[in-house]
Amino acid sequence: MSKQKIIAIIIAVILIIAIGIIAIGLINNNNNSNIDNNQYTNISEDTFIGTVISNDKYQVTIVPNEDELIRQSSFEIVNAVISENTKIYLGQSELNIEELFKGDVVKVTFDGKIYEVKPGKIIAQKIEVLEEVQE
Repeated sequence: MSKQKIIAIIIAVILIIAIGIIAIGLINNNNNSNIDNNQYTNISEDTFIGTVISNDKYQVTIVPNEDELIRQSSFEIVNAVISENTKIYLGQSELNIEELFKGDVVKVTFDGKIYEVKPGKIIAQKIEVLEEVQE
């Protein structure tokens, strides 16, 4: 194989890799579930009360009460992201996320930042169960 053909193949491989990297970057930038994009609304209150509508290992989906400031900021549903530092309580007892159920009324404490994705996301610092759902 000639030297020119080898250089052409190397350039083609580099271009393919570059296009792939650019495509992956564009896909990641358009992913609305990514909260690391620093686009957020800051509200003056850092707590709200609402009702749990679902949960998984990493977040709790909550409908804030209608009179809460976070709801008036056009966030009708909020995903409270659970970090390793998030504390969940029922009275004085600490709970696991698996112990939060649909219908539980909770008070959520966060840093005041609501990430502008649909639905809005916050990083929960503390979740207190005010009313447990009766099974």
